Amino acid sequence: MNSNLKIELLIVFQELYSKIWNTLVNIIGETSTIVLFKCSMKSVSDNFAFLDTCSISDAGICLDLDTNHITVKELRNGLISWVDNFVSLITEMTGDIITKKIEPMITEFKESDGCVLIQ
Repeated sequence: MNSNLKIELLIVFQELYSKIWNTLVNIIGETSTIVLFKCSMKSVSDNFAFLDTCSISDAGICLDLDTNHITVKELRNGLISWVDNFVSLITEMTGDIITKKIEPMITEFKESDGCVLIQ
């Protein structure tokens, strides 16, 4: 059961990250998007080392994580922390300019049925 929940979590977060990725690539370009995602991941990977295995390249983000040694709660908390840190980083760098573009996606995600998995 836990492995199914982990897979579902990875799927819903992968969808969210993909939406954010596509939006940002159109606004600031691929290279800047990669740098921002890597910086925010690095910031939270001190507490959630499993995030270091995420792949971030010009193709986007791949959440192909080995979740065998982490709990559902750790996975959820790490992925949420990454999103929160990413939004904070974007807001620090650009103010509301880009945050206004991605906030609706995150709000929709948090209000969606898929988000029931992360509560």
